Amino acid sequence: MIIDTTYLLPLVGISVDKDLFSMLEKGNSSFNLDDTSVSEISLFEIQAKCAKLSIAHTIVSDAISEIKSNFEIVPFDEKMVIEVSFKLRKKLPDYIDCVIMATAISRNKDLLTEDSKILILKGYVAKEYGISINHLGHIME
Repeated sequence: MIIDTTYLLPLVGISVDKDLFSMLEKGNSSFNLDDTSVSEISLFEIQAKCAKLSIAHTIVSDAISEIKSNFEIVPFDEKMVIEVSFKLRKKLPDYIDCVIMATAISRNKDLLTEDSKILILKGYVAKEYGISINHLGHIME
């Protein structure tokens, strides 16, 4: 599974409504992080958000190192990621979200996201590319 940037934000001290790691620590799911990957663009997105919020660079650097140590990082410049993200751009205005979706598609892995604009496209993506787009509430059931 590919996880969206939102789930990584608590690692830099940004609270989110759906904290994946907190839920896993509490044993609220049998969800397994072993086969979970992250798009490289999410690392940039975390840095940009932290810069905007004036979060210390040391916190960001430590979190990025932790992410890289625990997840497969999928480069956003792979040919298929670029090709699919350009196609998705016709359906989704946020190009970074297109890259994250294209990462899942290129690896034939499901995507976990809370982004309503991405979730709206789950039927299209399932039909066109054969992967599922889920939200945390769905996988924690």
